[in-house]
Amino acid sequence: MMKYICKILLIVFLIFNYSTVISYAQNNLVPNPSFENPTPCPDDDGQIYRAIPWFQTFSFSGSLILGSSSDLFNTCSIYNPPNGDVRVPNNGVGSQYPRTGNGYAGIEFWGANDDREYIEVRLTEYLQKNKNYCVEFYVSLGEISDAGGTDCLQVVFTNDSLLNPNASTCAPFCTILINMQPSVANYRGNIIDDSTNWVKISGTYKALGGERFITIGNFYQNSSCIVQDSVNTRVSYYFIDDVSVTLCNEPEIIIPNVFSPNTDGINDLWEVGNLPKDTYVQIYNRWGIMIAGVESPYSIEGNYKWDGKTKTGIACSSGTYYYIITTKEKTYKGFIQLIK
Repeated sequence: MMKYICKILLIVFLIFNYSTVISYAQNNLVPNPSFENPTPCPDDDGQIYRAIPWFQTFSFSGSLILGSSSDLFNTCSIYNPPNGDVRVPNNGVGSQYPRTGNGYAGIEFWGANDDREYIEVRLTEYLQKNKNYCVEFYVSLGEISDAGGTDCLQVVFTNDSLLNPNASTCAPFCTILINMQPSVANYRGNIIDDSTNWVKISGTYKALGGERFITIGNFYQNSSCIVQDSVNTRVSYYFIDDVSVTLCNEPEIIIPNVFSPNTDGINDLWEVGNLPKDTYVQIYNRWGIMIAGVESPYSIEGNYKWDGKTKTGIACSSGTYYYIITTKEKTYKGFIQLIK
């Protein structure tokens, strides 16, 4: 936490409603999604492991191992000097009431020198191959954040836990960047700077099959992130609450928001499923120029796949793109994050 305790606005041609059009199943695969019933009550920084079965990427199964630094806050906590202040609502990094229940987590999403913190948990079930999962969590910026808000808030799904083998080299507090491609990400340029309300981060993930762990954090280097103030600053810190991973109901139009056309055989296509007859798909770049898709007088039905290239076959660069999907009954609008 609390290590050294420590807008740029993306100009776009089109203003969209950034929401994935999905309906939700009822079974949340995330255990203890709102960080309740700590055992025992947190009385210092770095005690996420007390919200069983959550842990940091340097500890596992509720055990405090070297390098635990991600935080747990709860209404049961009391002021306990000289230890860290993890009370609710007022604590050592800001002031916030839980979105639900009595507790929430807190981590450093952005820090000087690529400092990072993460929280991780084992899902109650393995993710099923080619199934679409609706993912969401809520964040609120901690007032201690001298860097302000950032746009780099992400989720990674993995088959195994992301235990860092180098934890012993940075004890007692590890803040090592895990450099991975996110499975679900807040869209680039969308700086979350609200310290009063809870803000939802959401997206859709098409499972490869066998994933059992979810990790929340920032998996990009600082050079790939935007913060409000990157000069002489140390940290962008957020509270986290109400994490959800549910199997999306079918047959809805499934619209993922992240893909990586790098020919590694994993998530190489932006694929929209279950499109009704006479559907049009338009994909735009940040300047509002349509670069791909199908529009009148042509139409599609079923699935639409975009390989990350323009109509003339030129590979698009990494960045944020925008879609309009038009059916006879409804128009859907949102963003696509292309990562290479």
